[in-house]
Amino acid sequence: MTIIIKKEVKKNEMRNIGTKSIGLFPLNLVVLPGEVLRLHIFERKYKKLINECFANNSDFVIPFMQSNQIMAFGTRVKLIDIERFYADGKMDIKVEGVSIVRLDEFIEGVNESDYALGSVREIHPQLTRKQTKYLTNLFNKFSPVDQVRNNRHEYIIETGPYSIASALPLNLNERIALIQAIEDRNKFFSILKDALKLQILVDRQADSLEYKFYLN
Repeated sequence: MTIIIKKEVKKNEMRNIGTKSIGLFPLNLVVLPGEVLRLHIFERKYKKLINECFANNSDFVIPFMQSNQIMAFGTRVKLIDIERFYADGKMDIKVEGVSIVRLDEFIEGVNESDYALGSVREIHPQLTRKQTKYLTNLFNKFSPVDQVRNNRHEYIIETGPYSIASALPLNLNERIALIQAIEDRNKFFSILKDALKLQILVDRQADSLEYKFYLN
């Protein structure tokens, strides 16, 4: 497990840590690129973050949390819509995952009204063509993706392996394990392959039980 060490800086230093800095909103969840998430914003510092993102058309990062610890990975998300404003400044928003990032630095503001900032860099899985083709063949056997039956190989190449992970019922720990393996091509492939195989087996067993029930 990789954990980011948080630092505190003075308020007047928080907005001057370089062009790579971006607002952070740690959450106990993993948003994959392409996934859409609705959030209810109520804390003062995050209301400030969202208002600034809206005004500047900028993104922010959701660092992953596990056992109340901030991980060294997160998802850069874009603000799609502010669906509702409340009289007290709270809001309901919709965001979409853009890319997975590694957090090189986490800077916590001293003032409670200041959201955290971080220095981040994007990371991407680099699967080989052979690995992509293998996953495509497994993906073809996975029942929840019937709507993309045609051109699935191109679909995976275009959207990336995150589209596969998003279709699987992975829990928080499994998603984090997958993300932590991004920079290890073979490990990333192995985790995704095993998860797909398991789900295909579960689906087949469920279909078999349903068929037997129908016969009875």
